[in-house]
Amino acid sequence: MTATQKHFAIGVDVGGTHIAACLVNKDNDEIIKDSHRETPVDAQTSAYKILSTWSELIAEVINLKGKENISNIGIAMPGPFDYKKGISQIHGVGKYESLFGVNVKACLSTTLDFNPDHIHFLNDASAFALGEYHKAYCAGYNRILALTLGTGFGSTYIHNGSPLPQMLYNVPYRDSIADDYFSTRWFVSAFNQKNAAQISGVKELSELAKSGNRNALNIFKEFGRDLGKFLVAHTVNEMAECVVIGGNISKAWELFSGELQNNLTTCKVIRAESMNTSAFIGAASYKDEE
Repeated sequence: MTATQKHFAIGVDVGGTHIAACLVNKDNDEIIKDSHRETPVDAQTSAYKILSTWSELIAEVINLKGKENISNIGIAMPGPFDYKKGISQIHGVGKYESLFGVNVKACLSTTLDFNPDHIHFLNDASAFALGEYHKAYCAGYNRILALTLGTGFGSTYIHNGSPLPQMLYNVPYRDSIADDYFSTRWFVSAFNQKNAAQISGVKELSELAKSGNRNALNIFKEFGRDLGKFLVAHTVNEMAECVVIGGNISKAWELFSGELQNNLTTCKVIRAESMNTSAFIGAASYKDEE
């Protein structure tokens, strides 16, 4: 069977405590029903055990259709990582320390007996962004900005189907950088500095806001307003026609999206349907730039 007849790719999502993978139909960018596999990973163990766990899970998904029907394997990985060469540079972040300096691409190619040229890596935020680009509601846009709002401020521009290297998390903002203001820790700090009752996360804050707590409501409005104004300066028309937002903070969408859209009038703002689905599709569709 020739490469052009291979209608399936594998999307892999590597998290800090798990690895998940599934088959993606290349003809329509849809995940194959019942192909999802997931298993926990001890990110503190040896490189051998980590890579063995990854290989076993990916092999299980390959076997669903057979290697001869799989065109490529796309792996969404947290950084730092040399995505082109497939070499881990993760160090000092409390996970996968044993993989530092390991050529993950070569190891997986050997254990899976899969051509290394057909194993591709990309940043996990970029995988989400690329997957969103392929979703139907983004099909009419050539330039999008995808944001993952959570413990950090993840961002990726997609232009004509290709992720750009520019990131927004380290852009100077106020007395620090954007990551310090558009992430979970800002919500916690902003509320706890002004209130006797303390919170530990956005979920708690959103529950307070939904119950009518005015201070909590105002913090979400402030977040939406400030994020909108920040993006105006960094998503001008030549950079993005549409902003799609995912991440745990997006679960409180109704509490901040109004202010966000009111202050970001140059772009349409859309809430992501499913981050997990998008990451698989984005990873499976990605090919290294020549």
